[in-house]
Amino acid sequence: MKTEVIQLKGDQLPDVWRPAWEVCWAIVMDGSLMAGPYASEEEARASLAQSSVFSVDLG
Repeated sequence: MKTEVIQLKGDQLPDVWRPAWEVCWAIVMDGSLMAGPYASEEEARASLAQSSVFSVDLG
């Protein structure tokens, strides 16, 4: 399983997150959106680190 923290903007944002979010960060696992939106990369990484569901090395 590959888990990433990614930035989403414009057409990458899910419709339900627009127009409240123009740019946000999200957690993606194996290409599927798992959590978000987060205001910053740091917030998304902190959420990932606190979750026992995710166990990955983000390097």
